[in-house]
Amino acid sequence: MKKRMIEMICPNCRHSFYILKDTMLLYEGKGTDHERLMNSEYFFHQCQKCLNLFEMNYPLLIRFTRKNLCLILSDSSQLPDLDNQTVIRTRKPADFELIYQALDLGITIKELVEIREECSRQDIGLKQLIDVDGSKILAMSTNGLIRINRVSSDLGRVDESNR
Repeated sequence: MKKRMIEMICPNCRHSFYILKDTMLLYEGKGTDHERLMNSEYFFHQCQKCLNLFEMNYPLLIRFTRKNLCLILSDSSQLPDLDNQTVIRTRKPADFELIYQALDLGITIKELVEIREECSRQDIGLKQLIDVDGSKILAMSTNGLIRINRVSSDLGRVDESNR
């Protein structure tokens, strides 16, 4: 793990402060960081001045050593040398958490793209992924919980019975 002090500014009151945050993690599949990423809470912070809850955007790299993969949140076009590892880069914290959840649940990037495209076609904002029993994915959306079958032929079809 690597940490560094990062300057943040509250978007509500413009209060400027420094916060110690991780910039590199190793995937373990457990622990506080894992739980916060799985619950889509990792990048949120409450301003101590105005108490506004806001999303922080700062560079973060997570190494999935068993998958030979790195997930990176960064605006920079230059990426570090990662020894022939597959790199997935995103610029938005919400996308980073969604990809992390997919990787943790064993959802392939292709499956995730199919899920997002189907949700987009149906005007459903995808927020979080939860695996129910290995064959179903519950997706938190802007419209509540939806169930998506994980089997490839049914992938992306929203089950209307659980809306």
